[in-house]
Amino acid sequence: MERPVDPQIAQIESCISFINNPKAEAAPEAKKFVEDSFVPDFAKITADPEIKNEDTAVDQIVKTGKAICRMKMTNGVFGNISARTGDRIIITETGSSLAELEDSIVVCDLCGNPLNGKKPSCEVSSHVRIYRETESNCVIHCHPFFMIANSLLYDEPAIFGFPVIKADIGDGPNGISSFILPAILEKNLAIVYGHGVFTMGNDNFNEQLKAIYDLEYTLCRDKFLSKIKKLLKA
Repeated sequence: MERPVDPQIAQIESCISFINNPKAEAAPEAKKFVEDSFVPDFAKITADPEIKNEDTAVDQIVKTGKAICRMKMTNGVFGNISARTGDRIIITETGSSLAELEDSIVVCDLCGNPLNGKKPSCEVSSHVRIYRETESNCVIHCHPFFMIANSLLYDEPAIFGFPVIKADIGDGPNGISSFILPAILEKNLAIVYGHGVFTMGNDNFNEQLKAIYDLEYTLCRDKFLSKIKKLLKA
């Protein structure tokens, strides 16, 4: 099954390797990982209470990208954000850094076709499907470390009650866009095996950011680290 080439995957797999086979020589690295792990403060965005037009959509997307990076819930250029305004989708450009989105915004129609000469994220098909089949006005996809780690370690259909889907990047019969619904309809959040999380919502992105933050740092982090700590004490 296809997986993204996310640089944090190597560290996740190293931790999982220790969990599955806790050799003494690997213990110092595992211990350092636990000691270095920290919980960043929640970064609430300040923005208009509603996504009213393209300008407010762009403002919220830029601020949301910076917030995601401050909270360490993505790595480099991994992730995408969008908002719907009328018959337009405002989405991040392919290959863009979520920390610097000011000049990396694409305007698309509701089919995902770009209208301003830039190329939208390769995940635009999933955003399109959410907007065409739900009342949501904003979507976040990012790569939280511990969510990905738990999906790979436990390989279960749900994590803390949130559905986990297995799919390849992008569209096509095996792509995320073919599986994102109805999974995301359950709790407005769906985890993609080895690839991160999608959330959808309305008005602005704060509620989505809080849902991702709480799942990542209150639940997934504690579950993953407790597994390592228990082995280090054994």
